Amino acid sequence: MTQIIFAQADWVHFDNSSTLVYSNDNLGNHLIDYSYAGYKSGGVAIPTNMAAQQTISVISGDNTANIQNAINYVGTLTPDTNGFRGVGLLNPGTYEMDGTLTFNSNNGVVLRGSGTNNTTLVFYGTSGTSITLSGGGVNHISGATTHYITDSYVPLGATNFHLDSVSELGVGTNIVVERPFMAAWITAIGMSNLWGTNTTYYTDAERKITAINGNQVTVDIPLPTPIESQWTVGDVWRYKDGRVQQCGVENMTVSSNFGLTNKAQNGGILAISLGNAENCWVRNIAFNGYGGAVSCGGKWNTVQDCTFVNGPNNGSARPGAFEFYNAQLSLIQRITGISGFEHFLQTRDEGAGPNVFLYCNTIGTNFDSGPHRLWATGLLTDNESGTVNNIHDVITTGGGNGWGAGFSVFYNCQSTNHTIQCPAVTNHYNWWIGGSGANISDLVNNPATFDYDGTMVAPQSLYLEQLKERLGVQAVENIGYTIESPRIASVVVSDKNLQVTASNNSANSNWTYWTLLQSTNLSLPLSQWRTDRIVIFSANGNLTTNIINVVTNSQSFYILKQ
Repeated sequence: MTQIIFAQADWVHFDNSSTLVYSNDNLGNHLIDYSYAGYKSGGVAIPTNMAAQQTISVISGDNTANIQNAINYVGTLTPDTNGFRGVGLLNPGTYEMDGTLTFNSNNGVVLRGSGTNNTTLVFYGTSGTSITLSGGGVNHISGATTHYITDSYVPLGATNFHLDSVSELGVGTNIVVERPFMAAWITAIGMSNLWGTNTTYYTDAERKITAINGNQVTVDIPLPTPIESQWTVGDVWRYKDGRVQQCGVENMTVSSNFGLTNKAQNGGILAISLGNAENCWVRNIAFNGYGGAVSCGGKWNTVQDCTFVNGPNNGSARPGAFEFYNAQLSLIQRITGISGFEHFLQTRDEGAGPNVFLYCNTIGTNFDSGPHRLWATGLLTDNESGTVNNIHDVITTGGGNGWGAGFSVFYNCQSTNHTIQCPAVTNHYNWWIGGSGANISDLVNNPATFDYDGTMVAPQSLYLEQLKERLGVQAVENIGYTIESPRIASVVVSDKNLQVTASNNSANSNWTYWTLLQSTNLSLPLSQWRTDRIVIFSANGNLTTNIINVVTNSQSFYILKQ
C-alpha cells in the first residue's frame, strides 16, 4: 500500500510523547477542547437497553393521535435511576401522519421504529415541524445577581476569569457566561448595516463552577469565545434549566409527502427539532423529502447515523439539512447527504460551542456547507468530505444573516473548494487546518487562518483525539469508533533501509493515526523515544512504511503507539 504520513499543524500538534499541544497567540487565544460536545458531555454511549412500555401498530387513516398518546403514556411512568421511562415501539409498517408529534414535557421517553426499511412515518403537513423535542428552556433565576467580568481580556479557551463579586456563587453552581454583541464590536466586524447596533444578540455559554479563589472563578469547560473589555461587557448569571431531557427518536424512515410531491416548495418543512432539549438524540433515521432534517438546539445532544435524500431544489435559496440552531455542546456525526439543493451542514443564531460536525459526507450533487448566520462560536467541522462543492464561512448578506461563525475550525475537511473568511479585527480567528480542495478565499480582505491547507494533518480527527486524551480509548469506542492495537509483523533490512509492515488493526478505525517510535535504548520510557513518523492503516487494516538510510551499527527498536 501507499503509506500516508501526516504533517503536523502549527496551531495543534503532537509533542514527543504523542500528546496534543496547542499554540497560543499573544493574548493566550488557542483552540479549545471540543470533546465535551455530545450526549452526556461526550464519550458516553447512547442507551439501547430501555424496555418497550408501549407497542404501536399501524391503524387506518391518521396515526398521529395514536402515537402521541403512546408518548404521553410512557411519559407518565416512573423514571429509573437514569431518568428513563421507556420506549414507545413502532411495529413495522407505513404510518399516515396528518398532524405532528411533541415531547414537550415527556422526559425520559424514546420513540423507536423497527428499522429504516421497516417503519416509515409519512407526514402530510405542508409547513412547520413534524417531530418536536423541546421543553421550557434556560432562564435567569428570579432575583439572582448578575455579576460582571472584570478582566480586560479573557482569551478563547480560558477556564477562569474574575468577577466584580462572587456573592450567591459556589462550587457546583450552574452559570451562564455571557458575551453581549455591543455596538463598537458590531461596527468593527462590519455588521452594523445588517444587524444594527442596538441588538439583543449574545453568546451564552452554560458552565459549572469548579473552583473559586477570591473573585476568580474556574469553570468546567473552556469558553468558546474571548471576552474583551474593548468590545463588550461580559457577565455571569445563575439559571434554571427547563429543557426536556433523556429523549430520543430512532430507527425509522421519516418522509414528507408534501416535500416529495412539491419538490420546489418544501424548503420550509423540518423533520425533527431538538429545541430546548438536553441529553437527547436522533439516530439511525432516513430523512426523505424534507427541507431540513434536524435542527439541533439545546445542550449535550447527539444526532448520528442518518441519511438525507430528496431535499428541495427551487434553484435559489438552499435550506439547511442538518444544523446547530443556538446550540451548545452538541454533536452531529456520521451523516450522509444523498440528494438535495441544500446547505448540508450549517449553523444559525449565536450558538455557543463547542459544537461538532464529525465525519459527515455527501455522495450527491448540489450540496454546499458552512455556518449561515449570526456569529456562532466554537464550531468544529471535523473531516467533512465527499461531493460537497463548497465549504464556507463568510458574510451572508441575505436576510441580515451576516457573519456565519467566528473562532471556529474546519479540520481535515475535503471538498471541491473552500471559502473561509474572518473579520479583519486583531485577535479574531476562523481556521482551516489540513484538508484538501481549492482555496478560493479572499486572502486580502477578511482573511482566515490557513494552517497546512492542502495537507492532511495529525491527528486525523481532532475531536476523537481530544476525547481519547480526556476520557480514554473506551470513550471513543462508546460513540462508535473501534480501536484495536496493531502489531509490527515484520522489519525487512535492505542495505541501509528498513521496510516495516504491521497488521491486525481494525478496518473500521481508519480515522486513527499511529505513531512509529524509535529508540536505541529499550529501557527508556516511551516519552523519551523519538517519534519517527505518524502513519495510518489502510482500509483493510494493513500498513507498510519505508524508513530510508537508517541502518547503522547500533541497535534500534521500534514500537507503534496510538
